[in-house]
Amino acid sequence: VMEDKMHKRLTPALLAAALLLTGLLSVLSIRGLQGNARVINYAGVVRGATQRLVKEELAGHPNDALIGRIDGILDELATGEGENSLARLEDASFQDLVSQMQAGWAEIKGAIAQVRQGADGEALYRLSESYFELADHTVSAAEIYSERQVTKAQLALLILSAVFLVLAALLAWYGAVQARRQRELQAAEEANRARRESLSRMSEDLRAPLNDIS
Repeated sequence: VMEDKMHKRLTPALLAAALLLTGLLSVLSIRGLQGNARVINYAGVVRGATQRLVKEELAGHPNDALIGRIDGILDELATGEGENSLARLEDASFQDLVSQMQAGWAEIKGAIAQVRQGADGEALYRLSESYFELADHTVSAAEIYSERQVTKAQLALLILSAVFLVLAALLAWYGAVQARRQRELQAAEEANRARRESLSRMSEDLRAPLNDIS
């Protein structure tokens, strides 16, 4: 009886734990994917903003505010600290590309300074073209990293679901075993009761003649 009560308490607890863990893993996965999506978006922002800045500088329209914004985004992509709430992707290939982008950005800013002093804009234009390709590779690396994280999250959810299915199957088997034992015990009790009743009747039958003789 105590084992049956324990089984009845354990099943809801297991289901609650499965729901809690699955929900927690899902929330963490969604938050991670949202963070990755922001990184991909802002890496694309750097790509587009750099092209816009170069066009403005070549047209003679300095934009120091945009330079400051690109500085901040690149630093945040590398460190994960800044006003844009970007997460630092722990991926070696992506971080290597971000480092290359920072170095290339420093070259572009140097070329911008020269253009503002009257230098020819051809060097700045060439730098911007190669920088666009570098930024494009960086965005692709972030997308690949995000896809890998999605695959890992899906695998983790499948493994967790499989574990709880196995536990549920074990609990169902255990419950079936306990139910069979309970039926066997009830059958044994019924047989014992029938034997006791039979012996009681035999005893009554034996006492009746003795009572008559007495």
